[in-house]
Amino acid sequence: LKLQFLYFIGCMSRTTAAALTVCMWIPFSCSGALVKIGELDTPGTLQEFAIKGTLAYVADGDKGVRVLDTSLTPLAELGSVAVSTQAVGTSNGYVYSIGQDGVLHCIDVSNPTLPLVIGSSPASSGGGCHALQCTATHAYSCCLNTGVRIFDISVASAPTEVGLIAVPSGDTCRDIEIDSAKGILYVAEAGVYKEVHAYSLSTPTAPGILGKYILSSTDPKEIALPDSDNLFVVSDDEIYEIQVQDPAMMVAFRQSRLGSQSGFTGVTSLGLGTVFISTISGSLLVVGNKGSFPIVVETVTTGGQGQYGILAVGTRVYYAAGQAGFLIYDSAVTSAPDTAVPTLVPSTTAPNTVSPDTLVPSTPAPSTSSPATLAPNTDAPTSLPVGATPAPTTTAPDTHSPATFAPSTLAPDTLAPDTLAPDTLAPDTLAPDTLAPDTLA
Repeated sequence: LKLQFLYFIGCMSRTTAAALTVCMWIPFSCSGALVKIGELDTPGTLQEFAIKGTLAYVADGDKGVRVLDTSLTPLAELGSVAVSTQAVGTSNGYVYSIGQDGVLHCIDVSNPTLPLVIGSSPASSGGGCHALQCTATHAYSCCLNTGVRIFDISVASAPTEVGLIAVPSGDTCRDIEIDSAKGILYVAEAGVYKEVHAYSLSTPTAPGILGKYILSSTDPKEIALPDSDNLFVVSDDEIYEIQVQDPAMMVAFRQSRLGSQSGFTGVTSLGLGTVFISTISGSLLVVGNKGSFPIVVETVTTGGQGQYGILAVGTRVYYAAGQAGFLIYDSAVTSAPDTAVPTLVPSTTAPNTVSPDTLVPSTPAPSTSSPATLAPNTDAPTSLPVGATPAPTTTAPDTHSPATFAPSTLAPDTLAPDTLAPDTLAPDTLAPDTLAPDTLA
């Protein structure tokens, strides 16, 4: 059993209405919060979306599938196609869309400014589809009272329904996730049983049950799979972290209520270090966890509301905020703060290795030098006999041989006064036989 030791660092803030709630399970350290870096109000009610590179494919209800370029500032729409849609997914360079009517559409997005529907499945009686996951050859859609509908998409222009994972009478399919590395489908069911099931996709058209986890009291709303070992589940007022290394024996590592917070509708994760939860009021709660006690740290107001999609990719959090459109936040909690002590010594110059003549041309200003600044009382060594008078223009001429200071580079009128300033060269460093070459670095 792998144990995760988690600590929390952060600041609390008062929860407000219409905000996006961020929950963070921080391993050892955390920093920062979320900053909105992009938004676009779409004409419809934005439902779900898929991210591929810098492009976002969003299901905008009865207004169709829209292609957004998330690399542009401000966020911009490139193109759209008119299909009724509730959820989208991507596979093999195509976008797949399914709507309330249960018809799966294949959309060619090779030209993102002109997406085209190139194939659709036959009409079906199974509607209410609101989540979609794709593999290379099959698409799986979570459809409320029907269950998980399975489509063969090996021929992009002719998607065909080939199977069904039915939910028991009285239950509904709430959400699905696919672990592509292990070939496992996770299905959250609500109603009578309140369970999360794990299915093997070794036979894609007839997934076999591997195991299940039973929630204690409330219906699961959405699930997120940050890696092959952990699954996050949110109910209306609880969050579960379930260990799924062995899908046949799923165990809740942590089950928590977040104080009086409720109305959870979505969950996503950047990994075990960061979890984001959306709410029915359209919010993101930043929650830190010390031991088994979660604390709401920050609430990010989004202006949206409803039960729509949320997804974390890289350092970004993407949020479908219903009628408020598509929002992008940047997360600053992906790494621990830098605790290294900075140094003021240039890292590229080693004083012992730079010869005197390599630094002279770049530092002195020929027009500002004055021999008079080399006064005897500042350059003369402390070992001069009492009453002796130093040479007026030079300091110990016999110690500055032509071999050390070439006449062309260290002529008396080119040595800038500031190279021998008191704060950089103490007077006694110019004593005869003690002026090492590295003192001019």
